[in-house]
Amino acid sequence: MAGNPAHLIRPHVHGIPLYVPGKPIEEVERELGIVAAKLASNENPLGPAPEVVTAIAAAATKMNLYPELEAPVLRRAIAGRLRVEEDSVLVTAGASHFLEIAALAFLGPGLTSLGPWPSFVHYVIASRMAAGDFVQVQAADPRKATVEEILGSVTPATRLLFIANPNNPTGAHYGRGELEALLCGLPEHTMLLWDEAYFEYVTAEDYPDGIAYLARDPRMMVVRSFSKVHALAGLRVGFGVGHPAIIRELARIRGPFKISLPAQAAAVAALDATDHMARSIALAIEGRAFLAETLAGMGLRVWPSQANFVTVDVGADAGEVAGRLERTGYIVRPLKPFGLPTCLRITVGTMEQNAGFVRALAGLRLCA
Repeated sequence: MAGNPAHLIRPHVHGIPLYVPGKPIEEVERELGIVAAKLASNENPLGPAPEVVTAIAAAATKMNLYPELEAPVLRRAIAGRLRVEEDSVLVTAGASHFLEIAALAFLGPGLTSLGPWPSFVHYVIASRMAAGDFVQVQAADPRKATVEEILGSVTPATRLLFIANPNNPTGAHYGRGELEALLCGLPEHTMLLWDEAYFEYVTAEDYPDGIAYLARDPRMMVVRSFSKVHALAGLRVGFGVGHPAIIRELARIRGPFKISLPAQAAAVAALDATDHMARSIALAIEGRAFLAETLAGMGLRVWPSQANFVTVDVGADAGEVAGRLERTGYIVRPLKPFGLPTCLRITVGTMEQNAGFVRALAGLRLCA
């Protein structure tokens, strides 16, 4: 049989952007023959807690068995920590999986999602996977769209509003008053998906804990991740919290056996590894302050951040700068795909990695 059967694929699939991850550290080390530091993907440089590794090893002996469908032990542990009902929690294969499920539930041809831009690219991917479209709110200040700009972009077709708080890749956050204004201004036909993947790193006094708002407005869903502070990015486990009636319907779309045995065991252990979590948070906050102060002292514009990364405007082609840094052993994320052609996103590493990165960047003499 001759010909290309790709024409049989539904047209909306061609509009789904390919996710471009940070360059793997193994690839850079193999290509350049160096020891590299990956500061591109907002991972926890401490790695998982020892008790988490032990839990994974124990779970590995049972990998011939299918995992429990609802991840009941983990679900119960999450609900207990958050002081919510178990039936308001949906455990997923990473926070991005919950985004996809929500998009499939609420979007479709002729329906749209909405979100400030630049932000997490998976909002676009998930929306188009569902044959919907993602509308970018292009803010006057690229660090953060105002509530007025967001609400002014809502239309009768808008079914989902994606908000990352704090935002990736800018590090900006919305305060309690802004969240309340969003909820008051949103029409009844629009759900708010509040993404708190980085909430553990926040120190701002006006930061709203999204979980506390769920009882006030059933249109709100909160998604969180075990990939960042808990250092489980490689296992893919996250969860969403919302009105039980919504969660019950979303569970239909999740699919069977998505959260592996090691992921469930690791996440349960991670919730109890409070000392490791505290060390991870303290390291990120200390490193964030060091990078912000040091880079600003070099004459570079650093955007205030509440996450485990900082965004810096290097005043030059960020892709070229990232390439030069990579050759010195530091992998960072250029933000040209987000419409920020002179900006880099730098993950907070260990203090040794942070200091080494600063020396490497200074060696490029961007401000000379």
